[in-house]
Amino acid sequence: MNIGIDLHDTLSYMPGFFLPIIRSWDGKVFIVTGTPPSRWKETVDKLQRIGLSETEYTGVLMGFEYDKTSMNIDHFRRMRKHKLHLLQANSVRVYIDDNPFYADYIRNHDIKVLQPILSSNYVSTFGKQDPFFSCHLQLKQFDFLEELEDDEVTK
Repeated sequence: MNIGIDLHDTLSYMPGFFLPIIRSWDGKVFIVTGTPPSRWKETVDKLQRIGLSETEYTGVLMGFEYDKTSMNIDHFRRMRKHKLHLLQANSVRVYIDDNPFYADYIRNHDIKVLQPILSSNYVSTFGKQDPFFSCHLQLKQFDFLEELEDDEVTK
């Protein structure tokens, strides 16, 4: 069984958890990123800093070329389709990604999706560092729970 593991804020969030899985997986392991192919070397360097050599995974599935200034909701819609195509083309059966935008879309296309939940502190810290950080979308998955009423739980 082939797996895909998102690089940014999944593998990089918990490398101590994912590295043993990657190293012992019987099937192919693909690292998935929305990073443009023009930043291939930077991506491989990041994987090495995390502790992965190129012999420990099958390949890196890269995003498409884009400029961060053009990142809007359409970008994420196009990227989720792009990622789905890459996963399907590589027969990935299980995909792990923290981003709810991608997790929600891909789970409905015959790929099992596991979504690590980032701590609020992590989301807050990295959100302040990068205006294009999209993992704050996870907060919207859970904020509604604070105002959930009994009658909504039993529906």
